[in-house]
Amino acid sequence: MTRLARRALLLVALSLLTSAATAYAECAWVMWVQTISRSKGEYWRLTEGPFKSLETCKVLTEMYWGPIPDTDVTYRRPFCLPDTIDPREKGGR
Repeated sequence: MTRLARRALLLVALSLLTSAATAYAECAWVMWVQTISRSKGEYWRLTEGPFKSLETCKVLTEMYWGPIPDTDVTYRRPFCLPDTIDPREKGGR
């Protein structure tokens, strides 16, 4: 492999790594709530977002935790996930 071809390959590899890191850093976060109720069974609902940071999303999770009094909801749990993940899809959370 010539010197020029090696440099070009290295440059392409570095640019791909840099763009992947930048894309991750700019990821938006959303809050999904997993709910289990007697009448509907288990279901997921997108509730809040997008947030610029995971920490900001997690601050709001407390108000979505646990059962809801005087309803048939027996379990409710929030998840902060990247906006590219849908837990309802196969392979999701």
